Amino acid sequence: MSSTSFNNIKEFLNTNVILVFVALGLPDAVAFYPLTVNYRGYDVGPKKNPPGKLFNVRLAPGPDGRRGGSYSFLGSPDSFIEFSNTGPLDTRDSITLLVWINPKGGAGPIFNYDPRGFGVHLWVTRAGRLFARFVRRTRALTQPLISRRLRRKSWSFVGATYDQTTGIGKLYVNDKEVVTKAIGRIRLATNYPVRMGARIRDRRYFRGWITCMQVYDVALPLRLIRIAKKLCFKGSWLLNSSILFVFI
Repeated sequence: MSSTSFNNIKEFLNTNVILVFVALGLPDAVAFYPLTVNYRGYDVGPKKNPPGKLFNVRLAPGPDGRRGGSYSFLGSPDSFIEFSNTGPLDTRDSITLLVWINPKGGAGPIFNYDPRGFGVHLWVTRAGRLFARFVRRTRALTQPLISRRLRRKSWSFVGATYDQTTGIGKLYVNDKEVVTKAIGRIRLATNYPVRMGARIRDRRYFRGWITCMQVYDVALPLRLIRIAKKLCFKGSWLLNSSILFVFI
C-alpha cells in the first residue's frame, strides 16, 4: 500500500475508528473487544455485540506500553467484565478464543461462558498455568488442556481453539502451539453470557491485565492466529497475501 493511499484512508476515517480490515483470509470475528481507554467494553467487530459491562476494573498499560491499553483486574469478587450473549457469541460447533493477558498471580477466569457455572472457559490456574476446557452443550465436562508455558508478570498472547470437524482442541502461547488434545466431536456450551475476571460464588479471581479479546466461530490455524495477534496495536498496518489491516 502506498503512503498516499494509507493517508487517504486515515483522513477518511478521521482517526476515530480503531480498526479497519479487509479480510482476505481471516474470517470475521464474532466478537472483538479492544478493552482499552477509548473503547472500554465495546465490540468493534462486524457483529456489534452489546458492550461489556465493566465493574471495578482500572486502566493499565497495554502490551505495547501504551497508557490505557488494557484493563487491570484486582483479584476480587467485584472486579470483572460481563458480556451479554445475544447470539453471535454462541459459536456452538467450533471456536477460537484469543487474548493478550498479563497475569499477576492467583487463579481466575479470562473468558468463562456462564457466570454462575462452567460453559466453555479459558482460565489461569493458581500454579500460573493456562487452562481451557471445551464443555459440552449438555454441561458434561471434557478433558482440560493445560499449559505451563505462561509467565507471570509478563504479557502473553494466548489462545484456545476447538474444531468440531476433527474433534481436536489446542492451546497457543505466544505464536506456539503448546497443547493438542482429542476432545471428540461435540456441541459447545457457548449459549450463556460470559464473565472475565470473576465468577459468581467462586473464590478464585483473576488478578492482572487483559486486552484485545477476540472470538471466532472457527478454529483458526496458527498462520491466522499470528495475523490476529497484530490486530490489537495502534499505529500499525499489515499487508500480506491473506489480509489488509489498518489500525488507527
